[in-house]
Amino acid sequence: MIRLAIDGLLIFLIPFAAFAGYQAFAEKDPKAALRISKGPLVWLTIAGLILCIATIIFAEFRSEPHTAGYQPAVWKDGKLIEGEAK
Repeated sequence: MIRLAIDGLLIFLIPFAAFAGYQAFAEKDPKAALRISKGPLVWLTIAGLILCIATIIFAEFRSEPHTAGYQPAVWKDGKLIEGEAK
């Protein structure tokens, strides 16, 4: 679960990293990447959210459909049959 959260955060930060790299390259100053005004911050946040949502949708369409599920534990003839994922 933590891996999914970290992956989502890293995907969200891609537009910010790209903008910082562009800004540092365009101004030929490595410290220029640290100066982000409110205008680009809103658009970068929107771009990051769109990128996260698109990644989730793309991953869902590429995954195989889940036809099986979890079989819960049951009592049968006085014995407990353990649950299993099928």
